[in-house]
Amino acid sequence: MKEKQKFFFVGARFYCAERMLEMHLNVVKFAAVENSFLANELKKRKIDYVPISSKKDLLELIEKTDFDVLVSEGCPYILPVTELKKENQLFINLHPSLLPDLKGRSPVNGSILFDRPIGATCHLMDDGIDTGAIISQVPVCKHPDLPLDLLYQLVFMAEADAFEEAYHKNFEVSEQSQTQENYLYYSRKREDQLITGEDSLDLIFRKVKAFQVEGQYATIELRSEEHTSEL
Repeated sequence: MKEKQKFFFVGARFYCAERMLEMHLNVVKFAAVENSFLANELKKRKIDYVPISSKKDLLELIEKTDFDVLVSEGCPYILPVTELKKENQLFINLHPSLLPDLKGRSPVNGSILFDRPIGATCHLMDDGIDTGAIISQVPVCKHPDLPLDLLYQLVFMAEADAFEEAYHKNFEVSEQSQTQENYLYYSRKREDQLITGEDSLDLIFRKVKAFQVEGQYATIELRSEEHTSEL
Protein backbone atom coordinates (compact mmCIF):
# COMPACT_ATOMS: atom_id res chain seq x y z
CA MET A 1 0.00 0.00 0.00
CA LYS A 2 2.80 2.37 0.95
CA GLU A 3 4.54 1.84 -2.39
CA LYS A 4 1.36 2.91 -4.19
CA GLN A 5 1.06 6.25 -2.39
CA LYS A 6 0.72 9.16 -4.80
CA PHE A 7 2.77 12.21 -3.82
CA PHE A 8 2.19 15.79 -4.92
CA PHE A 9 5.19 18.08 -4.32
CA VAL A 10 4.71 21.83 -3.94
CA GLY A 11 7.24 24.56 -3.22
CA ALA A 12 10.42 26.44 -4.09
CA ARG A 13 13.26 24.26 -2.75
CA PHE A 14 14.65 21.10 -4.33
CA TYR A 15 16.23 19.24 -1.42
CA CYS A 16 13.24 17.14 -0.36
CA ALA A 17 12.08 16.71 -3.95
CA GLU A 18 15.47 15.29 -4.86
CA ARG A 19 15.33 12.89 -1.91
CA MET A 20 11.87 11.70 -2.97
CA LEU A 21 13.18 11.01 -6.47
CA GLU A 22 16.15 9.10 -5.03
CA MET A 23 13.71 7.05 -2.94
CA HIS A 24 11.75 6.26 -6.14
CA LEU A 25 8.51 7.51 -4.65
CA ASN A 26 5.50 7.91 -6.89
CA VAL A 27 5.47 11.69 -7.37
CA VAL A 28 2.49 12.30 -9.64
CA LYS A 29 3.01 16.05 -9.92
CA PHE A 30 5.46 18.84 -9.10
CA ALA A 31 4.20 22.40 -8.61
CA ALA A 32 7.12 24.85 -8.52
CA VAL A 33 7.09 28.54 -7.69
CA GLU A 34 8.15 30.38 -10.86
CA ASN A 35 11.90 31.08 -11.13
CA SER A 36 12.59 29.20 -7.90
CA PHE A 37 15.48 26.82 -7.26
CA LEU A 38 13.00 23.96 -7.55
CA ALA A 39 11.75 25.14 -10.95
CA ASN A 40 15.29 25.58 -12.27
CA GLU A 41 16.44 22.15 -11.09
CA LEU A 42 13.38 20.36 -12.49
CA LYS A 43 13.84 22.14 -15.81
CA LYS A 44 17.54 21.24 -15.88
CA ARG A 45 16.70 17.56 -15.25
CA LYS A 46 13.87 17.62 -17.82
CA ILE A 47 11.26 16.71 -15.19
CA ASP A 48 7.75 17.96 -15.92
CA TYR A 49 6.29 20.48 -13.49
CA VAL A 50 3.53 23.05 -13.25
CA PRO A 51 4.76 26.64 -12.68
CA ILE A 52 2.97 28.46 -9.88
CA SER A 53 2.70 32.26 -9.77
CA SER A 54 -0.26 32.79 -7.44
CA LYS A 55 -2.13 31.18 -4.56
CA LYS A 56 -5.20 30.94 -6.79
CA ASP A 57 -3.27 28.87 -9.36
CA LEU A 58 -2.04 26.51 -6.66
CA LEU A 59 -5.45 26.02 -5.04
CA GLU A 60 -7.01 25.16 -8.41
CA LEU A 61 -4.20 22.69 -9.12
CA ILE A 62 -4.60 20.99 -5.74
CA GLU A 63 -8.35 20.65 -6.27
CA LYS A 64 -7.94 18.79 -9.57
CA THR A 65 -4.91 16.62 -8.67
CA ASP A 66 -5.34 13.05 -7.45
CA PHE A 67 -2.85 12.44 -4.62
CA ASP A 68 -2.49 10.79 -1.23
CA VAL A 69 0.23 12.99 0.30
CA LEU A 70 0.95 16.63 -0.49
CA VAL A 71 4.50 17.62 0.47
CA SER A 72 5.35 21.31 0.82
CA GLU A 73 8.89 22.68 0.99
CA GLY A 74 9.30 26.42 0.65
CA CYS A 75 5.73 27.08 -0.48
CA PRO A 76 5.04 30.82 0.03
CA TYR A 77 1.27 30.44 0.48
CA ILE A 78 -0.78 29.53 3.53
CA LEU A 79 -3.17 26.80 2.40
CA PRO A 80 -6.74 26.33 3.70
CA VAL A 81 -6.05 22.69 4.49
CA THR A 82 -9.41 22.03 6.13
CA GLU A 83 -11.21 23.06 2.93
CA LEU A 84 -8.83 21.29 0.57
CA LYS A 85 -8.18 18.00 2.33
CA LYS A 86 -10.14 14.99 1.11
CA GLU A 87 -10.64 11.75 2.99
CA ASN A 88 -7.39 9.85 3.66
CA GLN A 89 -5.22 12.64 2.27
CA LEU A 90 -2.22 14.02 4.18
CA PHE A 91 -0.76 17.51 3.88
CA ILE A 92 2.88 17.58 5.02
CA ASN A 93 5.19 20.59 5.41
CA LEU A 94 8.97 20.89 5.82
CA HIS A 95 10.06 23.85 7.94
CA PRO A 96 13.70 24.98 8.54
CA SER A 97 13.57 25.14 12.33
CA LEU A 98 12.93 22.93 15.35
CA LEU A 99 9.25 23.74 15.75
CA PRO A 100 7.48 25.08 17.68
CA ASP A 101 10.49 27.40 18.01
CA LEU A 102 11.24 29.86 15.20
CA LYS A 103 8.01 29.72 13.28
CA GLY A 104 7.86 32.33 10.52
CA ARG A 105 9.66 33.20 7.29
CA SER A 106 13.25 33.66 8.57
CA PRO A 107 14.04 30.97 11.12
CA VAL A 108 17.66 30.44 10.05
CA ASN A 109 18.45 34.14 10.50
CA GLY A 110 16.61 34.08 13.81
CA SER A 111 18.59 31.11 15.08
CA ILE A 112 21.80 33.15 14.81
CA LEU A 113 20.37 36.50 15.88
CA PHE A 114 18.80 35.06 19.05
CA ASP A 115 21.28 32.19 19.55
CA ARG A 116 18.67 29.42 19.29
CA PRO A 117 19.14 25.76 18.29
CA ILE A 118 18.34 25.08 14.64
CA GLY A 119 17.30 22.12 12.49
CA ALA A 120 14.39 20.95 10.35
CA THR A 121 10.88 19.73 11.11
CA CYS A 122 8.42 17.62 9.15
CA HIS A 123 4.89 18.27 10.40
CA LEU A 124 1.27 17.86 9.47
CA MET A 125 -0.23 20.98 7.92
CA ASP A 126 -3.30 22.65 9.35
CA ASP A 127 -4.85 26.06 8.66
CA GLY A 128 -2.29 27.88 10.83
CA ILE A 129 1.29 28.97 10.16
CA ASP A 130 3.74 26.18 11.11
CA THR A 131 1.31 24.95 13.76
CA GLY A 132 0.55 21.34 12.75
CA ALA A 133 1.52 18.30 14.81
CA ILE A 134 5.20 17.34 14.59
CA ILE A 135 6.15 14.08 12.87
CA SER A 136 9.96 14.20 12.87
CA GLN A 137 12.82 16.59 13.55
CA VAL A 138 16.51 16.68 12.59
CA PRO A 139 18.84 19.05 14.49
CA VAL A 140 21.75 20.79 12.76
CA CYS A 141 25.05 21.66 14.43
CA LYS A 142 25.45 25.45 14.34
CA HIS A 143 29.20 26.07 14.62
CA PRO A 144 30.00 29.72 15.49
CA ASP A 145 32.24 30.06 12.43
CA LEU A 146 29.67 28.59 10.03
CA PRO A 147 28.64 31.19 7.41
CA LEU A 148 24.94 31.89 6.93
CA ASP A 149 24.74 30.59 3.36
CA LEU A 150 26.23 27.24 4.40
CA LEU A 151 23.89 27.02 7.39
CA TYR A 152 20.97 27.56 5.02
CA GLN A 153 22.13 24.60 2.92
CA LEU A 154 22.63 22.33 5.93
CA VAL A 155 19.17 23.12 7.28
CA PHE A 156 17.54 22.57 3.89
CA MET A 157 19.37 19.24 3.58
CA ALA A 158 18.06 18.37 7.04
CA GLU A 159 14.53 18.95 5.71
CA ALA A 160 15.07 16.06 3.31
CA ASP A 161 16.30 13.88 6.20
CA ALA A 162 13.25 14.85 8.26
CA PHE A 163 10.96 13.89 5.39
CA GLU A 164 12.63 10.50 4.91
CA GLU A 165 12.37 9.78 8.64
CA ALA A 166 8.69 10.77 8.60
CA TYR A 167 8.06 8.56 5.57
CA HIS A 168 9.58 5.51 7.25
CA LYS A 169 7.36 6.02 10.29
CA ASN A 170 4.29 6.28 8.06
CA PHE A 171 3.86 9.98 8.87
CA GLU A 172 2.71 9.17 12.39
CA VAL A 173 2.80 12.09 14.80
CA SER A 174 5.75 12.06 17.19
CA GLU A 175 5.19 11.23 20.84
CA GLN A 176 7.49 14.07 21.88
CA SER A 177 5.98 17.11 23.52
CA GLN A 178 4.20 19.33 21.01
CA THR A 179 4.49 22.40 23.23
CA GLN A 180 7.40 24.53 24.31
CA GLU A 181 7.56 27.62 26.45
CA ASN A 182 9.24 30.84 25.35
CA TYR A 183 9.47 29.89 21.71
CA LEU A 184 10.02 32.56 19.06
CA TYR A 185 8.22 33.55 15.88
CA TYR A 186 10.68 35.23 13.53
CA SER A 187 10.36 36.93 10.16
CA ARG A 188 13.18 39.26 9.16
CA LYS A 189 12.63 42.97 9.84
CA ARG A 190 14.69 45.90 8.62
CA GLU A 191 15.36 47.16 12.14
CA ASP A 192 16.95 43.82 13.05
CA GLN A 193 19.65 44.43 10.43
CA LEU A 194 20.50 47.90 11.73
CA ILE A 195 23.58 48.24 13.96
CA THR A 196 23.40 51.18 16.35
CA GLY A 197 25.71 52.69 18.95
CA GLU A 198 23.52 51.25 21.67
CA ASP A 199 24.18 47.63 20.61
CA SER A 200 26.56 45.48 22.65
CA LEU A 201 29.55 43.90 20.91
CA ASP A 202 27.88 40.50 21.19
CA LEU A 203 24.68 41.76 19.53
CA ILE A 204 26.67 43.47 16.75
CA PHE A 205 28.49 40.21 16.07
CA ARG A 206 25.19 38.27 15.94
CA LYS A 207 23.59 40.82 13.61
CA VAL A 208 26.52 40.65 11.20
CA LYS A 209 26.49 36.83 11.24
CA ALA A 210 22.69 36.58 10.98
CA PHE A 211 22.47 38.58 7.74
CA GLN A 212 25.77 37.89 5.99
CA VAL A 213 24.35 37.06 2.56
CA GLU A 214 23.77 39.31 -0.43
CA GLY A 215 20.59 41.35 -0.09
CA GLN A 216 20.44 40.97 3.70
CA TYR A 217 23.63 42.58 5.01
CA ALA A 218 23.50 44.38 8.35
CA THR A 219 24.09 48.13 8.15
CA ILE A 220 25.48 50.69 10.59
CA GLU A 221 23.43 53.66 11.67
CA LEU A 222 25.41 56.86 12.31
CA ARG A 223 23.64 59.66 14.18
CA SER A 224 24.53 63.31 14.58
CA GLU A 225 22.53 66.31 15.67
CA GLU A 226 21.95 67.24 12.03
CA HIS A 227 21.15 63.95 10.37
CA THR A 228 21.08 60.17 10.46
CA SER A 229 22.79 58.02 7.80
CA GLU A 230 23.53 54.35 7.11
CA LEU A 231 26.72 52.65 6.00
